Amino acid sequence: MYFDEYIQKLTREPLPAVVLFYGDSESVISESYQQLRKTFKSKSPDGTINLFEGGEAQLAEMLSGAQTASLFATKQLLVLRGAEKALGGRSEAAQGRLMDYFENPSPDSTLVFAANGLRKSSKIVAYLEKKGWAVQCSDIPDWKLAPWVRQQAKSLGLELSEEAGQALIQKTGPDIAYLNRALEHLALFIHPGKKPKLQDILDLPIPGTEAEIFPFLDAIGARKTEKAIQYLHAMAP
Repeated sequence: MYFDEYIQKLTREPLPAVVLFYGDSESVISESYQQLRKTFKSKSPDGTINLFEGGEAQLAEMLSGAQTASLFATKQLLVLRGAEKALGGRSEAAQGRLMDYFENPSPDSTLVFAANGLRKSSKIVAYLEKKGWAVQCSDIPDWKLAPWVRQQAKSLGLELSEEAGQALIQKTGPDIAYLNRALEHLALFIHPGKKPKLQDILDLPIPGTEAEIFPFLDAIGARKTEKAIQYLHAMAP
């Protein structure tokens, strides 16, 4: 499946036993994981997230951790970043470990693999797709980007016109992580409004720049505590 199909599944279906993010867009892989993390914390506030970094040894440790239920949480998200190191190339050993795990998988654990550069033709992709979700992470084509931005805006309660959507893309660039963050800032920027104008887009501080601090400082100066806190969270990495 592709990113847009994945987002629909994420909002409608329970998390599967395994999720694989693979392909040539590191940005889309990163955003896909962030959306998964947000959904997991929403559905399982007391759940735990454990991060591992590449390599077969880390894969073995991850699978061992998946079998061990936390004393303090019933759900676990176990994430192997740089998973192409363990799953790419001749991945028979990795697939063998996974096959052993899936003979008796933990019902409370979701395995997540972020494998930048891993190809769809890899056997491990076909195997993991049978066990859960395999999300092919490629840059969203230009013709899909504007409708996607407007749909994301709608999920935040914003009514974004086609002109405003194109202006946001031109200002922020096509990186979906930046676009998502820009939309979150836009929702705060025009609050309590819901229909951003073209001028709102032009005046919006671009995410990731020093200009982000100014709306935060303005809110503090106006003693709008709640809005200042919202801006602070939005600036957090």
